[in-house]
Amino acid sequence: MHKYVKKHLAEKIPGKDAEKKLPWVHTAISNLKRELLGKYHNVKDDYLQSYLNEYCYKVNRRYFGEQLFERVVLAAVEQPWYGTKKTLLFWRRVIYLKYLLVSRGNLLY
Repeated sequence: MHKYVKKHLAEKIPGKDAEKKLPWVHTAISNLKRELLGKYHNVKDDYLQSYLNEYCYKVNRRYFGEQLFERVVLAAVEQPWYGTKKTLLFWRRVIYLKYLLVSRGNLLY
């Protein structure tokens, strides 16, 4: 963590100033609550971290747009494969052909 964050200063903010200094915090928390209540209805403490990870994943990728397909392709290709070599080659070929079609504008997402 230290190689990414050079200096961290903690600052206590009174309740009346919190809305001005951290405007998106309340929005993010309320969106998270709404998503958890609307989608899962019953959240257990054992799985709370998994739900939070999913929410952060979605929030961090909401503006990718056109880059999303390329990122999924890279993530799929870089992962280790546990199936047969024939199946691996088939799926790599499918992903590559779809990538070619999308990059040339012949196929929409």
